[in-house]
Amino acid sequence: MPATLSASRINITGHLDVLCGQIGERYAGSSGDHDASDYIERQFKRMGLTNVRSEPFEFPNWQYTQCAVRRAKGRRFQRVPSARPGVYSTSTPRGGVAGPLAYLEDGSKWNFDQPLRGRIGLIVGSLLLSQDEVKQRLARSGLKAMLAVDARLPVAWATSNGASPAWVNDYRLPTVGIPFMDAVSLVEAMPTRVKVEVTAQSFPATSYNVVAEVAGRNTDEVIVVSAHHDSVSGNVGADDNASGVVAILELARLFAKRKPRRTLRFISYGVEERLSVGSYLYMRS
Repeated sequence: MPATLSASRINITGHLDVLCGQIGERYAGSSGDHDASDYIERQFKRMGLTNVRSEPFEFPNWQYTQCAVRRAKGRRFQRVPSARPGVYSTSTPRGGVAGPLAYLEDGSKWNFDQPLRGRIGLIVGSLLLSQDEVKQRLARSGLKAMLAVDARLPVAWATSNGASPAWVNDYRLPTVGIPFMDAVSLVEAMPTRVKVEVTAQSFPATSYNVVAEVAGRNTDEVIVVSAHHDSVSGNVGADDNASGVVAILELARLFAKRKPRRTLRFISYGVEERLSVGSYLYMRS
């Protein structure tokens, strides 16, 4: 009867402390992202796994230096501090854009059958930028900017919304994410005016997929066990997905000295928070 595998609490908490406490934020392409991939590679080597490697890949990165959403409060504008720009959002003109708020509900095409030119749109749900029809509808709308709400998270605190680089091609509308409860307040205050300011840029960057194996008796069959080590901006990503990285590290340790039936391939992907860029490129390779 095979020996029981027993996970180590010391190892688990130790890995979590390094990834979240010592390295911290692991935004794609940043020093934190690179430090995390280096750490994972070192751990795989220390455990004695085979075919350990970091596979670099280039991707279009994005950063912002300014993001502000303000709602009309009497004759002045009051800031919404929880606003975060959508990843790959374009910049607004200097000084921002302002206009009446247009509530687009869930973004269905009939919600666009209202005056939109010169307004700031508010949508609760996915922008569906992967669909050219949606991007064209937004481009023709005449909106100055878009406020987007992740409907999966009906919360009051700030959230970061990601996007795939491929999805934002030809999408030029400055887009900012706000929490669900802030969106509720805006809708309750309608008619109201909103001002949006975004300063951001795109640039080439490098990230890594870290790969290692425990060779099996049948080398023609491979089980892939994977996670991702990058995090969203402003977050250490303890549960998204440092916990997954810790799981594959501990599983790798438990199986490192064994000879499983199938080869076990452990992979920690980079740039998952842009909708799985690292894993997509690994699959294509």
